[in-house]
Amino acid sequence: MSLKQVILLVEDEEDDIVMVRRALDSVDKSVELNVVNNGEECIGYLRGVDEFQGRPTPNLIILDLNMGRMDGFEVLEEIKNDSYLKRIPVTVLTSSSRDKDIERCYQLGANSYVCKEVDPHLFTEKIKKIQEYWFKVCSTP
Repeated sequence: MSLKQVILLVEDEEDDIVMVRRALDSVDKSVELNVVNNGEECIGYLRGVDEFQGRPTPNLIILDLNMGRMDGFEVLEEIKNDSYLKRIPVTVLTSSSRDKDIERCYQLGANSYVCKEVDPHLFTEKIKKIQEYWFKVCSTP
């Protein structure tokens, strides 16, 4: 396990970005959070294209489903069909609790599916648990 843990947050809602950042800062300030606002930027980041050259490979991707330009399903499929990128764990973090969406994400290779909370305290607690699970409980490549 590397010393510095890197999370790539793929999220287009500024309020959610702020809450994720605050939650992670309250748990472990050594986690590096990089944010992209849509699926196209995510793939560009992961492949080191243009302004994303030299960015660190994330240890975890937290992916929203409902975004413009390229939605979370398309991003997940692209990641899990790439022989290099598919090793990066992907946690889907979305407002959708529809069984159809959950099923589809797992079929596409999501490593976990977490529904966003409206209550800021509960949202923060879920983010803390995601970070704890992937960086303290789980062993990843």
